[in-house]
Amino acid sequence: MLLSIIICSRNRAKELEQCLPLVAEQAALFPDTEVLVIDNGSADNTAEVVKTVSEKSDYTIRYVLEPVPGLCQARNRGRQEARGEVLTYIDDDVRLDENWILKIRQHYLQHPETFCLGGRVTVKLDEHIPFPIGENMRWFFGATRFGNEYRELNYPEHPIGCNMSFRAIVFDQVGGFNTNLKLYGDETEFFSRVTKQGYKLIYDPEITVYQFIPASRLTKEELRHKSYIWGRGSATGWMIANQSPLKRLARITQYLLRTGYMFVRLPFKTDFGSFYTYWYYRGYLSKLVAGLDKNKTDNK
Repeated sequence: MLLSIIICSRNRAKELEQCLPLVAEQAALFPDTEVLVIDNGSADNTAEVVKTVSEKSDYTIRYVLEPVPGLCQARNRGRQEARGEVLTYIDDDVRLDENWILKIRQHYLQHPETFCLGGRVTVKLDEHIPFPIGENMRWFFGATRFGNEYRELNYPEHPIGCNMSFRAIVFDQVGGFNTNLKLYGDETEFFSRVTKQGYKLIYDPEITVYQFIPASRLTKEELRHKSYIWGRGSATGWMIANQSPLKRLARITQYLLRTGYMFVRLPFKTDFGSFYTYWYYRGYLSKLVAGLDKNKTDNK
C-alpha cells in the first residue's frame, strides 16, 4: 500500500457527505491507495454517511471509530490503522482539485528524497459574514500563503493540516501528534519536531484542495470562540516548550499589556484582524494564567 488518505471527522456528517464521493472517485483509480474515515466520537450519522458513499461509489472506505475526543487523538489513530507508506491528511470539508491523488502519488514516487509534502489550500467563504474578511486574513481559515512556486518551506512555515502528507516513517520517528494540544498549535508543534529531525518540508501548489466555510461557522460567536481557543492552544504549546516559571511570568506580563492595548483599540476598529487579535490575546493570556494541567486536557 503506497498511500493512506486519512479524514478525521466529528459531528460533520453533512460536510463529509460532500467531501467523500470525489475522494472515493479518485482513490478508486489506484489499487495501492486506501481511504480511512476516523470518526472521533460523532453523535450524528457519520457512520451511515461513510457506508452510503461506499455503496454508491462501489469503493470501500474504511470506517474507524475513535471515541476519545481530540483531533490529535484521531490523527494518531489514523496512523495506527493506516497501511500506506505515505500518510495524507485532509479535512472533512474540503473538495479535491482534479488529479489530486495522482499528483501526490507521482511526487512521492518520483522524489524518494521527499518525506513531508504540503499543498495549496484555497478557502471559499459563505457570502453571509459579519466582517469584511480580506485575502490577508484567509489564513485564519486555513488558506496557504506560500506563493505559486514549488519550494521548500522554512519553519515556522509548515504544511496545513487539511492538505498535508508525510511518509509514515517520519510520523513514527517523531512520535505522532501531541495529544496534550487540543486547541490549535498541534501542527506547528508537530512540524517543529519534524524539522528538528532534519526533514525538509516541501510545498507544491499544484496539489490543491478547496475548503468551504459555511455561514454557521462565520458568526461573531463562532469566530470569537475560534480566536479565543486558538490563543489558548498556542499558549499551551509555548508552555510545553518553556517550563521556566520566570519565562511564564514575563510572558503573562507581555500578553497582559498586549490584551489591554487591543481592548482600548477594539471599539474603534471594525476589521476582522483586530477582532481576531483581541480574542486571540485573551485566550493566550487566560491559558498562561491557568498554566498547564497535567491531569486534564484543555478542552475549554
